[in-house]
Amino acid sequence: MALIFFQPVLGQVDEFVRRIIVRDRTDYRQALEDYSRQIVSLFDFERLKTLTQHTLTFHLGVEEVLLLTKEKSRSIWQLHTDSSRQLMNLPEDQLLQILSIRNSPLFVDELKEPTPLSHALREQGAYLLVPLYSQDQLTGVLGLGKKTSGFGYSYEDFAFLRVLANQLVIATSNASLYQEALEKQRLEEELALARQIQLEFLPQRVPEHPGLEIACFMQLSRQVGGDYYDFVWNQKGSLGLVIADSVGKGMPAALLVSLIHSGLRAEIKNSDSPSRALYALNQLLCSSMRPGHFATLFYGEFLPHSLELVYCNAGHNHPILMHSDGSHRCLDAGGLILGAFPDAVYQEAKLSLQRGDLLVMYTDGLSEAQNRAEEEFGEHRILQIISENRFLPAEQVKEKLLGGVNQHTSDFQDDLTLVVVKFK
Repeated sequence: MALIFFQPVLGQVDEFVRRIIVRDRTDYRQALEDYSRQIVSLFDFERLKTLTQHTLTFHLGVEEVLLLTKEKSRSIWQLHTDSSRQLMNLPEDQLLQILSIRNSPLFVDELKEPTPLSHALREQGAYLLVPLYSQDQLTGVLGLGKKTSGFGYSYEDFAFLRVLANQLVIATSNASLYQEALEKQRLEEELALARQIQLEFLPQRVPEHPGLEIACFMQLSRQVGGDYYDFVWNQKGSLGLVIADSVGKGMPAALLVSLIHSGLRAEIKNSDSPSRALYALNQLLCSSMRPGHFATLFYGEFLPHSLELVYCNAGHNHPILMHSDGSHRCLDAGGLILGAFPDAVYQEAKLSLQRGDLLVMYTDGLSEAQNRAEEEFGEHRILQIISENRFLPAEQVKEKLLGGVNQHTSDFQDDLTLVVVKFK
């Protein structure tokens, strides 16, 4: 009689336990639909991780949810918990090798021998490991703790986890692609700004003087570099001729150019010689820039009244001074590159010019331009073109040089800057 009396009550308790503690397929189907609907618009990994942890904690009733993701480096993985992230170097962990060929969840207790990864996961409360695959490659692991109810994982639980894991992989891949697109956009914006900075520091027009012809050209590569040229009249009535090439690409190179522009112009006003100006500029760059940021630079002062050139070359491609008789000189007096050696000392040289002399200054984008056979345009070709066309005006000499290098190659990997000065 008592058994008959309590049987309906026991049935109701059993139904309550089944519905509240043990989820059925209808519950999981709705949970997966909700999860899928939310992850479609999530491109931030942290929010995606939080949603996944909340979904599993609520619908499975687990104590812990961990996520192990693979970084771009082959052996570096990142372990995400509720409150922390930990980078782990796992070059040959046996657990990862097991999961990479296993197409089903793995209980941590199933491992015959513990590994550094299994030990770390167990310490964080992981009980069940669900591998995450993308294009047949192991890209992550979902670690789940024991259920707070004390029940084990059922067939429905595993089916739920399999579908959720697939959705998580797709969402993680989409989030990664989205972040890469944002990074690409950021870099493009940075390059555009760097290009604008680089162009703003260039002279808007060439100096006009009855004793000079000046022709200039600058071609920027796909990635903004640090080429720079300038003309500065000083208080002595001399014209400063500047060409420089800063190391690197993008914004760091552009910022270095801006520092060279402002620093050199200030030193030209304060110094009475090119060597002192470059010594002071080198001190400025060494104290202002991080290691690894340096530049080559040539600075010459043309003295119109005496038809002389005083110059100092800080590690730059040697400008070529071509005389009308076909003889030439490479302007190499000076010192080391700027921004690398604080104790560098700079020497200068003075040359007497002749009417008809031709000065050609350029950056390595001209001399090192390579054709398909990886053969550089080279200084010998530059010298030959200058020699053959030394009687032409500066503008035509410039065009001859550009025509020669464009015949040599159409794929320029670096900025190309060319300044041709003819002394009349």
